[in-house]
Amino acid sequence: MGSCWVFATIIAIENDQDWWYLSCKKCPKKVNAVGTRFYCEKCDRFDITGNPRFKIQVRVIDGTGSASLLMWDRECIQLIGKNASDLKDEMVKNSADLGYPSDIEALVDRKILFKIQIKLQNIKEYNDVFTVMRLTVDDDLISKHVTIPCFESQDSTSENEVSTPNKTPTKQSTSNKIQESNTVKRGFDVNLSTQMSSNKTRRIVKEEKN
Repeated sequence: MGSCWVFATIIAIENDQDWWYLSCKKCPKKVNAVGTRFYCEKCDRFDITGNPRFKIQVRVIDGTGSASLLMWDRECIQLIGKNASDLKDEMVKNSADLGYPSDIEALVDRKILFKIQIKLQNIKEYNDVFTVMRLTVDDDLISKHVTIPCFESQDSTSENEVSTPNKTPTKQSTSNKIQESNTVKRGFDVNLSTQMSSNKTRRIVKEEKN
């Protein structure tokens, strides 16, 4: 349908999603294991190895509500400064096969300006998982375009802000996601829906059609 920019804080890594996947060496598509080789449907080719790429789903919050954002390889490398293969090797070296690398855990509490893709199911089906298309953490750029501060977890002075515990767990399963009311979930989605048709929404910096 379209896209928009949202300034939000990462409050959790959603651990019901793997943080990496094995892609084709020629394209970003996930490969399927076939015997001792890997097959890419898009390229219609086999290879003996694949290329680890990031796929990280985070929970974010702003002054209007919360949602899940899915970040792919390019955006994750931009934030973390390392590729997925490097982090996998570090985990093996440190004998830490379970959980998330500390570099990924460090994403929690970071304030980021996200460009998110809005699909039909996000609006009509209240699907609150949005794909990140671009992002920036440049303070100068953010200060030029964002006039309202991002949500601070320690404060809850506005009636539109959502309270969150001082110690928010950095990881959570599907059954133990952030506890929030249906009103909050709908509020974030409705806010995005409104942004699709109006330039008056205070939290959006820029809206553009694909």
